Amino acid sequence: MFLDEGYPIIYPSKRIQKLFDIPFREDDTYAKDITISERWDKQGISIMFKKEMWDELKENNFKDFPLNKERFPNLITFHSKFHKNSIYRGIVVKSNKKRNFSKVRLIPESIGDEKEEMKKQFYTTFGHFKSYLPEGKEGIFQVSHEDYGKTTARLTSFYTVPGDLVVINPYSKRVLISKKLHNPRVKKRLFNLGKELQRNKKYGFIFRTAAKLASDEEIKDEVNQLEEELIEIQKKAAKIENQIGEIHSNFRTINLIFTNPIKNKFNSIRKEIVDTIDFHHNIKSNPSKSKHMGKFGANETALLDYSEALMKKMEEKESKKKIEGFYLDQYFRQINRGQKFYINHLKLTGKVLHLSPGRVFELNVDPDEPLQITLKRKLKEGGIYDGLGTPIERGDYSISKFVENNWFYVSEYFSRKGELKGKYFNINTPTEITNQTIQYVDLDIDVVENVARERKIIDKEKLDVGLDLDIISQEVYDKALVIAENIVEDKINIL
Repeated sequence: MFLDEGYPIIYPSKRIQKLFDIPFREDDTYAKDITISERWDKQGISIMFKKEMWDELKENNFKDFPLNKERFPNLITFHSKFHKNSIYRGIVVKSNKKRNFSKVRLIPESIGDEKEEMKKQFYTTFGHFKSYLPEGKEGIFQVSHEDYGKTTARLTSFYTVPGDLVVINPYSKRVLISKKLHNPRVKKRLFNLGKELQRNKKYGFIFRTAAKLASDEEIKDEVNQLEEELIEIQKKAAKIENQIGEIHSNFRTINLIFTNPIKNKFNSIRKEIVDTIDFHHNIKSNPSKSKHMGKFGANETALLDYSEALMKKMEEKESKKKIEGFYLDQYFRQINRGQKFYINHLKLTGKVLHLSPGRVFELNVDPDEPLQITLKRKLKEGGIYDGLGTPIERGDYSISKFVENNWFYVSEYFSRKGELKGKYFNINTPTEITNQTIQYVDLDIDVVENVARERKIIDKEKLDVGLDLDIISQEVYDKALVIAENIVEDKINIL
C-alpha cells in the first residue's frame, strides 16, 4: 500500500526486498520519517512520525497517507497526548514502594463543561514510571512508549536526544553500539569514533543500526545538530522550572486498531502478492492457546505458514483452493459444543476488557453461511444490569449470540430458574471470530430491552465523544446510530 503511494521503504528485510524487488535504501538516505511497529496485542500498529512529516500530511488531511479513514472508515484511531521520545516536567501524584512504580502527572488537570468532562474518560494526563519516587517529587521524564486512550504513557528519567544515526545521552559517558550490529570491525570503528567525539563533547553516545552505513563526517554532522537540539531542550527546561508540562517534542504518535473488515481487506491485498489463506490476519493476530491444531503436532500459525508455502508450489488454482479449504476446515473444526470461548471487548477508551469466558451453547460452522456461535456465560452476583436497573443475582446467566461480521450481538439475561430478566444489544465493529476467541471494538452506544419488551438506546453520548476525538469515522458513527435506531424500532433481523 505504501509503495503504491510512492513511499520509499527503508531498511526492508531480505525477504521483503526480494518479494517487492526494492533496494535496502534509496538515495543514500538514513532518515526514517515514519516508523511503524506492531502493537503488543497484535491488533494494530503504532506509528511514529517525525513532526515535519506529520505537519505535511496533516496539511492535506492525510489524503496521501495509505492508512486514513477515507480509505478505511473502520479504522479505530488513538491520538497520543504524550508522543514517543517527548520530554516533560512532571510531578509524582501516586507511588508504591512495594510494587516499585510511580504515577506521574504530565500536564495540569483542567476543568471544563459537561462534554469536556466526558472526554476525560477517553484519554489520560498521566505517565507510568517503573520505579518508586516519593509523592510530590518533580522531575524531568522522557516518553519511552506513547499513551493511547486511557492507557498511560511509559516514562524514563535521564532523557536522551535521538537522531537517525546516533543518540546523545547527556547523563552518561558510555559509548554503546546497537545490538543489531554484529560485525566486529563495524563495532570497533563506531566505538573508536565515539571515543574521539568525547574529546570535545562530554556525552554518552548510542550508535544506531544505520550508523554502519554512514561516513564519520556524516555522523559528526548529526552529533553537532543533536547538540544544538540538546542546548535548546536545556533552555526550555530552565524556563518552566516551577511548572509541569511539555519541554520538547519532535515526533507525533498514533495507534491504529485493525477491525475485522480491515483484516479482511488486508487479506485481499496480501493475496495480490503472495498465496494467502482466508482469515490469515485474523489467525496471526489471535493465536489460540492450544499447542496444536487437532491431530496435528503443530500450532495453527505454523500450519498456516506451511499451507501457504505449499500453495506457492502449486500451479493450478484448484489445488490451491483445496489446500486452503482443508486448512480452514481443520481450523474451525476445533470449535466444539461445551468449549470455553474468550471475549475481547475493546473500548473506545483503549482499554481491553476480557469478559468472563462462556461455553459454546450452539454453533453453525457451515462454510456457505456466516459463522455463528452462541455462548452461555455464568454471571457474577452483585451489581445491576446496565441500562435495566435489575440486580444481578446468584445463579443468573446469559445467552449471547455472535455472528461473524455482524455490527451487534444480543445477550439475553436469565435467572437461575430460567426466567428472562432482559436483553442487551451490544453495538460494535463487525464481530471477529477465531477458533477460541470473539473480539470487536465496543462502540459504547447500546440498546436494552426490559421484561415488558420496551427498548431504549443508552450511552449515545459516548459514541458522540468517539467521533469528536476522531477515534471513529463519521461512517462508523452513522452506522452505529442507524443500527441502534433500527433495533429499537424492531426493523432489524435479530437471529
